[in-house]
Amino acid sequence: MQPLLLLAGLLALPLVLFCALRWRWGFTGLLVYVPYAGMVSLQLYPAAYPLLFKDLFFAIPCMLAFFLQGRAALDRAPVPPPVTLAIALFAFIVVAQSANPGLYSLPVAIIGIKVTLMYIPLMFVAAGFSDDYRDHVRLMRIMLLVGVPACAFGLLCWGLSGVFGYVTTMKAIYGAAAEPATQGFARFDYGGTFYRINSTFTFPAQYGWFTLSMIVPSYAVAFSDPARFWRLLGKVGFYTVIAASLLSGSRSMFVFLPLLVMLILLLDGRLSGLMAGLLFAPPLALFVLDMAGLDLLKLFSGVSHLAGVYGENVAVADIFTMAGKYPLGLGTGMASIPARHVVPESVQLPVSENYFAKTIIEFGVPGLMVMLVMFATLLVACFRRFRLCAGQPTRSGAAAMLGFLTLVGVTGGKSWALDLDPVNVYFWVFAGLLLKLPYLTASAAAPQGAPQHPFLASLRRQPVLLRDQGPLRPSQHRPR
Repeated sequence: MQPLLLLAGLLALPLVLFCALRWRWGFTGLLVYVPYAGMVSLQLYPAAYPLLFKDLFFAIPCMLAFFLQGRAALDRAPVPPPVTLAIALFAFIVVAQSANPGLYSLPVAIIGIKVTLMYIPLMFVAAGFSDDYRDHVRLMRIMLLVGVPACAFGLLCWGLSGVFGYVTTMKAIYGAAAEPATQGFARFDYGGTFYRINSTFTFPAQYGWFTLSMIVPSYAVAFSDPARFWRLLGKVGFYTVIAASLLSGSRSMFVFLPLLVMLILLLDGRLSGLMAGLLFAPPLALFVLDMAGLDLLKLFSGVSHLAGVYGENVAVADIFTMAGKYPLGLGTGMASIPARHVVPESVQLPVSENYFAKTIIEFGVPGLMVMLVMFATLLVACFRRFRLCAGQPTRSGAAAMLGFLTLVGVTGGKSWALDLDPVNVYFWVFAGLLLKLPYLTASAAAPQGAPQHPFLASLRRQPVLLRDQGPLRPSQHRPR
């Protein structure tokens, strides 16, 4: 194992240096690697070090390189001062709670700080990434190209499970990691077997939320890309992602997916699309689930019962229960799942599936208030930037990002999405991209050069013509 680690370190060193010198490439590399980081970890199971590859090779180098630009970095990233101030206040609470007397140990606090704050700087990096709209279009295309295959692989896993058997398929793909990755080969009977699929991720919840995350780039490309070929590819990807989400094995997707799609259509002003979705979504879901051998009525009955239980016992009750038990909190990391790896098995840390209750356990009621203010400030700022995209090709992408950010915020009563890969990355990336969108303008003319293959040229930095409304300057329409 030691020689293998040494070899991996030697091979990775040039990558780290490259990401540090070219932070844009490091940021793009992070978004390319995230959908497949879990598969790397599963293939190297039971080693734990692959979990750090994403941070050590991409996230940390590109964030450091970006902020080492100093004032220029902040000038590139138009994040409103109230958002920055709210984040700074929340970060102060998180760090201060690492000195809480109720904390089990310092490693728990370090893990808690990493889980809570590690990826917030990506918002600034994402906001500074695009110089004009063509950069944004190119990034959405790349995310579509690397994300949809992971969803298609999840659908393939489902199909193979139906043909060869669930346990056999999972063992063939994941080897020794199959049982922990699938939560003990968990499945449900809804007229047919509802498999727990994790695709290229380490467990099913990550994959379920990944499919929701991929709604954003697929929708943006499908409805706002300037090239007809890419719009068609985006629509294929969009419906592939929807099918993958329904068959991810995560029952909450039957609630979260329709909410997200309807919210995006509403924000984008596609009322005809919203009505069509309400009309055709049930038959489409019936078709997908029937192809999978599932009984729609049994499935939705089970999902409705589960939603009722969570709504009564978790979404509301847990908040008041934890507020009564831990009004001042126990300390940073005390309710974080990764912290369990640094405490003895005999020590039972408090836990809640409610993100707001988890926040109370760690930071107390005052910490929850600060966190809510931070998210409210961010969502208000994102909504204001979204409104500035009215009449621009950026509107559809902005609607998709705002819809995703809103969904993550309002579903905190059920899930720990912000603590999970890859949502902990995508949430802050989409927030940063949305905050920059009103500033993006088109290039005036195409570059001259040798003819290129159209598909390869579409991934390179080429102009994208927008509606000529003149450059949007802060002095004319200052985003607040």
